[in-house]
Amino acid sequence: MEKIAVLAGGGELPFLIIDKIKKRRENASILALKGITKKEVAKLSGKVYWLHLGEVEKLITILKESGVNKLIFSGKIDKKLLLDNRHFDNKVKQFLDKMEDKGDFSLLWHVANILEKEDIELISPYEYLKSNLVGKRVLSKRKPTSRENLDISLGWNIAKNIAHLDIGHTVVVKEGMVFAVESMEGTDAAILRGGKLAGEGAVAVKVARPNQDSRFDHPPVIGLNTLDVARKAGISVIAFEAEKTIVLEKRFLIKACNDYGIALTGL
Repeated sequence: MEKIAVLAGGGELPFLIIDKIKKRRENASILALKGITKKEVAKLSGKVYWLHLGEVEKLITILKESGVNKLIFSGKIDKKLLLDNRHFDNKVKQFLDKMEDKGDFSLLWHVANILEKEDIELISPYEYLKSNLVGKRVLSKRKPTSRENLDISLGWNIAKNIAHLDIGHTVVVKEGMVFAVESMEGTDAAILRGGKLAGEGAVAVKVARPNQDSRFDHPPVIGLNTLDVARKAGISVIAFEAEKTIVLEKRFLIKACNDYGIALTGL
């Protein structure tokens, strides 16, 4: 049996992937990032290796010594951590020094290229998360209003453009005006900022990057945490790209949206 490892970033996605792997009766080693990965990940496997962000050479050594030839990237990494390069090894420093564009796609592409040269195959998380994808439909009882649908359409176009430019994936729109565009701060902070500016009744739209390579380009994720942030921000609609967005705890998310009168729709 081929061995597989999960490089676990922040958030809940690594836990979900590891659980799916276990349900297939496959064994996974876990590579956890100090200060990023939740410490509870240690309870999921007897094989958890902790390393700092930027220790690619150590990562490769662990995989080769463990006989692992497949790797899944999962979870969030705050890009501001790249400003602290104390633990970066020579491989990482060399390509960072040459890069003009340090957007998510460019950074991850370089790391993926290094790993593939070492004969480490990158596996898309979608291979384990197909049941967490949904089609193009309204999931909640409440459907977006005609005005909200116009804002969803505008938000989709803006979000796709910023995703293509490797800026972010989420926008907040109300009555034809854009109140927040996600950048370095991340989705949650962008939604809170947009809601504060727009007031009650804004629309949040989250999309995948066009031509996304899901083997190393983190898929968009929504879940109960997204809903909690949206409630605090006064968001009335959460719209997301269907068949590409990972929906966590779907049944509970839909119920909660119904309880709070928030429309949830896949685009």
